[in-house]
Amino acid sequence: MDCGTTGVEPAFSLVSYKKLVGGGNMILPVQCVESALVRLGYSESDR
Repeated sequence: MDCGTTGVEPAFSLVSYKKLVGGGNMILPVQCVESALVRLGYSESDR
């Protein structure tokens, strides 16, 4: 397991949005997506 989410639940989407207590939002993309696309042979322009 890695630290891809801020909780104990798995990531079910490519991007997670978290509301911060002090106001504002944080966007958390899933970290393994880009490496998976590279491994599958997608070019830089496809990503």
